[in-house]
Amino acid sequence: LSVRVKIVVEPASMSHRQGVRLQGVTGDISAGGSQILLPRPLQIGDVYLVSFDRTQLDIPPVYALCVRGRLVKSDAFEAGLRFLEPVTLPGTTNGDGGGAIV
Repeated sequence: LSVRVKIVVEPASMSHRQGVRLQGVTGDISAGGSQILLPRPLQIGDVYLVSFDRTQLDIPPVYALCVRGRLVKSDAFEAGLRFLEPVTLPGTTNGDGGGAIV
């Protein structure tokens, strides 16, 4: 599902958060993961807590593994995330939210 939704990304571990909150947007999303754009890169292999703007897309916060990343331009980074548990996208009933993202 190609959709631009505001997100906040934080390290999953409480001991690593220390006020680190990145705001970005999704490029697309599926039941298994998402492609996101951020002003700073994520660490590949790290787990993050991803919170969606629920007024735009009603999905509760989810933990996700960063599986890839790339520089888009000097102030924009793309990250591929794999959700640790499948999410059910609005309008679907079985958690199959469409095309693969990562």
